[in-house]
Amino acid sequence: MFLHRDIGELPRLFDTHCHLDKCSDGALEDAVAAGVQRLVVPSIGRDSWARVVELAASPHVLCALGIHPEALDDLDGLEGALRGGNAVAVGEIGLDRRLPHWDRQRVQFRAQLRIADACGLPVLVHCVRAHDALVAELRDVRAQVPIVLHAYSGSAELVPVYAKLGCYFSFAGTVTWSGSRRGPKACAAVPAQRLLIETDAPYLSPQSRRGVPSAPAWLPEIAAAVAVIRGVDLAAIAAVTTANAERVFCA
Repeated sequence: MFLHRDIGELPRLFDTHCHLDKCSDGALEDAVAAGVQRLVVPSIGRDSWARVVELAASPHVLCALGIHPEALDDLDGLEGALRGGNAVAVGEIGLDRRLPHWDRQRVQFRAQLRIADACGLPVLVHCVRAHDALVAELRDVRAQVPIVLHAYSGSAELVPVYAKLGCYFSFAGTVTWSGSRRGPKACAAVPAQRLLIETDAPYLSPQSRRGVPSAPAWLPEIAAAVAVIRGVDLAAIAAVTTANAERVFCA
């Protein structure tokens, strides 16, 4: 169990995926107090674009604009919003076999990859039970921008496949869950220069907080778990994941 009170002083951390627009009041202030200096806040659908852009007025917040597979919509205005606003990424986009309209998901995902490539922006990718299709799409489109696999749920065996496609791997609270083997094994296999961390708040709470909506202030617990999995100290994980995130989102 990884509790914030057990961690002590932390270097600065970077939450690469946090739905701050869905978190409780004061979540940002609590996160900053816990050492989380930057957060990327993705949109789900066009109805959340204005809100995430508003949140990015904070020096601690960066925003991403896109259409999630659960909110399939036309893409009119997306490229203009990306070019005219302060978005640092396209997202959250992706593929999810639990959701309907599979063929349309793939068409929309491919189109958003191409928009990201045209804008020169990294991509935040949601993938659930669809890694075979995701690999195929990435190989087909061959976007020349960083691809961040948010809350990575693939196997360790897929890590070199995705890494060759220019992907980064972001780990959320699921990597701390008791009984989880797939996530920790994958986390251990990721090259250090491709490793990221996130909370996905208010979703995917770490083990010590299961049953309670997640918060970005809990990122230190995820960092601590990743440090244990990879057999390094916490300061090293904080340093490398923050440096990687800054290279992807702040370059």
